[in-house]
Amino acid sequence: MNFNPPPIISGWADDAKLGPVPVWALWFQNVWNMLQGVIRGEDTYVTTTNITHGGTLTKAMRVTKIGRIVTLILQYSDTVSTSATFGTTTFSLPYTPISISVVSAINDTTGASLANGVVSTDGNLYPPTCTSGAGEIVVMSVTYFTS
Repeated sequence: MNFNPPPIISGWADDAKLGPVPVWALWFQNVWNMLQGVIRGEDTYVTTTNITHGGTLTKAMRVTKIGRIVTLILQYSDTVSTSATFGTTTFSLPYTPISISVVSAINDTTGASLANGVVSTDGNLYPPTCTSGAGEIVVMSVTYFTS
């Protein structure tokens, strides 16, 4: 996150969407946009290893980091089926945990609760052993500390 001090000068500036606006208004809009990114979180590209799937695998990770606290929600699904094995299947993490933390998991399509997974100090999320059918979405969430 890059934070610049407010402008010392006053006056008008051109905004691509709004046209002429006061310089201070653009500065406050930039601060607001930055804060929304922190609060809302950002989508992060995630890599995976050793997940078995029959069609097109879709995965997404939503990450919010405030200070050393990281909260993430990861979901995946496939057009045919998926199978993950605890200890073998991994999803990469954008921030490495300083200790192991428990991952909660659910099949969002069926509402079935799944076993727990973990995030590890090796920088990976290990999902629980589970199998899901065509189009079923598995959602996992965790909050952990990073250095």
